[in-house]
Amino acid sequence: MSRHKTWRRALAMAGIALAWGFAASARAAEPGVYVALSVGKADGSGPAYKEGADPSLGLAVGWRVSEQLAVEGFTRELSFIRFPELFGRTDAYQIPDRHVGLAVEGTLALSEGWGVFGRAGIGRTKMVGSTTGRRLDTVTDPTLGAGLRYGLGSGWAFKLGAERYGKSKVNAYYLALQYQF
Repeated sequence: MSRHKTWRRALAMAGIALAWGFAASARAAEPGVYVALSVGKADGSGPAYKEGADPSLGLAVGWRVSEQLAVEGFTRELSFIRFPELFGRTDAYQIPDRHVGLAVEGTLALSEGWGVFGRAGIGRTKMVGSTTGRRLDTVTDPTLGAGLRYGLGSGWAFKLGAERYGKSKVNAYYLALQYQF
């Protein structure tokens, strides 16, 4: 399946989910533990992304301290090139592969269910070789992000966001589905 078809399907599913979300009763973010799964793309200014963006998947586990503040641990795949020798990459450079970090997120409510969020964090990004796929380095990476959040009823929420990983020069754009216990 081509990358464009995959993105079109993901956007269609997001549209259906948002339409369903408008029909559901929204609630404000309340204190508690949550998990979130995200799908998106990673792109950057380094040579790892000279052929375009890579798909990105993420997982987060967090604790919402209050309606405005949350702390979460998260991981995000930044590249899905697993066997570079088979895909014709012959020039050698480092590819950001996976980021694991801790972030603080602040949310500002806009209306019933809607809010904007900003996040700041720190983590470690694993860098692999473009020709070997083996780990070359792990860098400490500051992260900054922002986005839009829509709270659905029964503990569910959608988040549309963007993050920047400073040292590895990667931007990640994602749509997340969050469930709060």
